[in-house]
Amino acid sequence: MFYRIPSSFIFFLSGIFVAVGVNLITSNTAGIFNSSGSNTLMFGSIPWLVCAAFINILAVHLETAEKDYENSSLKNLSYKECSELKKSIYTKYSTKLIAWTLLIFLSFGVGVLFSINKPETSQYQQFKEKMQKESTRFPTK
Repeated sequence: MFYRIPSSFIFFLSGIFVAVGVNLITSNTAGIFNSSGSNTLMFGSIPWLVCAAFINILAVHLETAEKDYENSSLKNLSYKECSELKKSIYTKYSTKLIAWTLLIFLSFGVGVLFSINKPETSQYQQFKEKMQKESTRFPTK
C-alpha cells in the first residue's frame, strides 16, 4: 500500500456520494421538468454529485501513484532506497492530490450548506396544497 488510505476505499467513498446525490434526485416529487414547486432537492444533489466526481478523480490519481510505486523494482532496493522512491513519487503526485482534496472539501461544504439552508422541501408544500384542494372538493357538513 502506497498511502495510508488505499485507492479502493476512496472509490468506495465516491460511490457513497453518488448514492446520496441520486437519492436526492429520485426523492423529488416535483419532477425534473415540473415547474410547480421548487426543485430544491434537484439543486441540492448537484454538489454531492460533483463531490463524488472529484473523489473519483482523486482515487484515479492515487491509483496511478500506487501503480508507479508497485511497478518499481522493489525487490532489489534497500529500505532506504524504497523510502526515497516513495518520497519522489509523493512529490510527483502531491500537488494533484492536494488540489483534488481541496476541491472535494469545497464541494462537500457547498453540499452541506445547501442541505442546511433549504431544509423545507417541496414535498411538504405539495402535500399541503393537495390537502387544501381535497378539502374544497369534498366539503364537510
